[in-house]
Amino acid sequence: MDLIIIPTHIRAIQTTARLARLLGTTPAHLEAVAEGAKSFYQPFPKRKPNGKTRRIDNPTGDLRVLQVRINRRMLAPVHASFPPYMTGAIKGRSTRTNARQHASADALFKFDLRDCYGSISDGHVHSMWHKIFECSAEVATLLMKLTSVDKGIPQGASTSPTIANIVLFPLLSDLAEQAEKNDLRFTMFVDDGTISGKPSPVRQTAGEFIDTVIRHGYAISSRKNIVLRKGRDQLTVTGLRPGLEPKPPRAYIEEIRRRVIKEKNSTGNISLSTAGTIAYIKSYDQKAAEKLASLVNGKRRPNGGTSKALYRP
Repeated sequence: MDLIIIPTHIRAIQTTARLARLLGTTPAHLEAVAEGAKSFYQPFPKRKPNGKTRRIDNPTGDLRVLQVRINRRMLAPVHASFPPYMTGAIKGRSTRTNARQHASADALFKFDLRDCYGSISDGHVHSMWHKIFECSAEVATLLMKLTSVDKGIPQGASTSPTIANIVLFPLLSDLAEQAEKNDLRFTMFVDDGTISGKPSPVRQTAGEFIDTVIRHGYAISSRKNIVLRKGRDQLTVTGLRPGLEPKPPRAYIEEIRRRVIKEKNSTGNISLSTAGTIAYIKSYDQKAAEKLASLVNGKRRPNGGTSKALYRP
């Protein structure tokens, strides 16, 4: 059974004064920000790739400063105890390290926790600070007010990803144990889970994994709940083709190529968003990024017009 280890210097904080010293402030300032935490959020909608929007809570001011300190001084030190199957929002781990663990996959079962942050209540957060970090009830309540909003954890707060990892840990530990018993490999990147192995055990145990998620009080998004087989389906893990050197799928590269052509034909340039996407591709597939960049920087536009060099990856 995997365990989360809390370093001694941040465990069992019993007084507001000690917490204030750790965070480099005063007890009065901590309490004032905690009581007025709601006023520091300036939410805005963010469009997702599927066209829907997600609310970003966007903490600001003194609350944001304290959250950054809580994350760096209290939450980040816990990362060292997270097992290898946890790969999201952890220093030194990424979509690449997540996909690489499924390099030998013949089949994948991919699932997405529905409304992950919304499923983690302020009660979960209080319990984490009180029972896992062993803080006093008073300190746990103060930390809960500083790291949760509207009875959940805030989108866009630096503290939220690690809090989610810690709160979800009992579920992830059970899934990892279940995968090991069936000779399967399991990873979790924030709210995106992947189980891989031979087709038969993946298919036969997918329902059991769903039951485990439900038993822990969470739900799976039906649109991402799918079993894929090598040779029949395009296997991707967190947006990458699994392998020793994971790369974005060819269909995704082609989609970006078409976007570049469309934007060049329309304005003679590409958007900052597309430039950022090419930079992302470059971090995984240098050759594909260079081809996209040459399309951007070509002396002639795709529709026959001329254009000067505008982009360098």
